Amino acid sequence: MSRWLSELASNVPEYSIMEIAKYASTYRSDDMVYLNIGEPDFDTPGHIREKAIEAIQSGKTHYTPDSGIVELREAIAKKLRSENNLNYSVDDITVVSGSQEGISVVTQALLNHGDEVILSDPYYPSYTQNIWLRGAKPVFVPLRAENGFQMMAEDVEKAVTDKTKAIVIVSPNNPTGGVQSLEQLKAIAEIAIKHDFRGYI
Repeated sequence: MSRWLSELASNVPEYSIMEIAKYASTYRSDDMVYLNIGEPDFDTPGHIREKAIEAIQSGKTHYTPDSGIVELREAIAKKLRSENNLNYSVDDITVVSGSQEGISVVTQALLNHGDEVILSDPYYPSYTQNIWLRGAKPVFVPLRAENGFQMMAEDVEKAVTDKTKAIVIVSPNNPTGGVQSLEQLKAIAEIAIKHDFRGYI
């Protein structure tokens, strides 16, 4: 262990997905679609590039509000109302620069040393790394093909302890692609309420 690194940082396992991506890149070809990292197999569409250039040329090059551009948060709130029947105000919405930052901010805000976080297995490695960095512990719930790779409420119930602080629900799941049914989401929410842990990541 380097004397410059904290014990927590030194004990976090290597981020294996980047090693896999590096290995896969040696086999790169134009007719292959890579599903190992969250990057599309096409360039950013022209109309998006044009709007980005237009924003830069019009002087939108300064810091945004901490929670994100108000117009963007308003558009997100509108989408959630019209497409998902969810009512959130602009003040309930925070825009981050990507999943890594979002996971880091949420785990810092929620977790204390010794807390437990319920997480599906298989999982996206960034969740476990951030959980470990907070001195917390991931508790894994298996995803099974026969259940459509959903996190099942009965498995969640078995994983709950008096140290459970949060649960990570990813739908569609990364990496399986499984989608949680409304029935399972409601059942898991009821478990969280019953055991009085309200941290949803």
